[in-house]
Amino acid sequence: MRYTTGSLQNVVSFGTFYINMKVQQLLVLRLLPLAFLCFGYNTLLGQGTGAGQYNFSAQYNPSANVLLQWRVSTKPTGDSSMVYLKLHYRNSRLIDAQNKLAYCLTGSIDSYNDEPFTPIDVKQRLLAQEGNFWYLQFKVAHADSMKVLWLQLQTPTTGQSWLFDISLKGALGRLHPPFVPMEPNKRWPWFANALNGPKTLMLRTDWGLTNNVYYCYYYSKSFPPALPPMSTTLEGIGERMQIDSFFTVAVEKPFELGNNGLYYFQSDSSSLQGTSILQMPGAFPRYQKIQALKQPLQYISTSNEWETLNQDSLPLKKAFDQYWLTLMKSPDRAKVVIKNYYRRVTSANYYFTSFKEGWKTDRGMIYILFGPPDLVLKSKDTEEWLYKLTAQAGGSQRFTFKRVDNIFAPRYFALKRQSNYRQLWFDQVRKWRRGPAR
Repeated sequence: MRYTTGSLQNVVSFGTFYINMKVQQLLVLRLLPLAFLCFGYNTLLGQGTGAGQYNFSAQYNPSANVLLQWRVSTKPTGDSSMVYLKLHYRNSRLIDAQNKLAYCLTGSIDSYNDEPFTPIDVKQRLLAQEGNFWYLQFKVAHADSMKVLWLQLQTPTTGQSWLFDISLKGALGRLHPPFVPMEPNKRWPWFANALNGPKTLMLRTDWGLTNNVYYCYYYSKSFPPALPPMSTTLEGIGERMQIDSFFTVAVEKPFELGNNGLYYFQSDSSSLQGTSILQMPGAFPRYQKIQALKQPLQYISTSNEWETLNQDSLPLKKAFDQYWLTLMKSPDRAKVVIKNYYRRVTSANYYFTSFKEGWKTDRGMIYILFGPPDLVLKSKDTEEWLYKLTAQAGGSQRFTFKRVDNIFAPRYFALKRQSNYRQLWFDQVRKWRRGPAR
């Protein structure tokens, strides 16, 4: 790989979402939408019901029976896409050669209403089966107006069905890039938004591109965690981010990324298409080192506690242990809370990582403190999470997330913050500080 820094001038602003590139020429782009990875959700199908009435909470439930990850590459003409699937059967009883897959297309996530499905030949489309994982690939032709592919999974032996959505468009309605990242010895892409440690990758196209190289931009910036839900500060507005280095990789030739950080790939540096990968330490989405384990404690710590935890007067491991023992008053209780808290952190990283770690996002913050939502409603640009309150309190608590496009994650969601979340937030923090919360 060839790294250059001196000749490349690139400034990204998250406030106005523009990028200045001087690679061969100066380009001023309003926004670089990305092909993105989304963790699919499963839900039992209803009858005669639009997508807005489905409960998609299984999307964020680690105990869901079926989990889906996917990637899409789109032909430059925009009339065909290659869809890659990774189905994880959490319940081995659901694995059956007779399982059926089918798809339909709609113009938006709001317009699904029991559309007719086209069967997928599972035997022909199955790339591999590794334990409880199925890897599949299929090509779909579509008009430019079709933005969502709905995938239906049926397990005849149990009589169950699941519905997943797959976006055929990136940010601002742009196309997915015409390539996917994959490991050289695999027939399917790297599905996650993050690499857990250095890996050998290659960028593969299904569309016979004639260019000889791909372009990659590296950012070392570490992003801050989410602000509390009652905060009125607009995080990141006007923030500028400098590219640290630029390099090229040959088409379908193996390469290895260097430092941890964010990498953004393009096949055409003048286009509005690309994909990003965040390289993290080897255990990710889990954290093992104390320095990493310390960071998510910001959500449940007082300013004095956080300051003490960051002092150099004590070794970090000792300060970390002392933090939890002081908070929990008991080693046994501390062990239980630590296990539960970091299980949430790991899940948040798994579900919500994009250009930054999942625990730092708004959805990750709410997920860690409140747990998997009981009800998730989705529309074109919104996710609504509802939590059932206690029997004594009655009712439910709602969090609304609005989609905010940026150059690295076209389905990045920001919480609609409200001052009346203050008491709810402090009550939930207090629960964690007393023992394992909900």
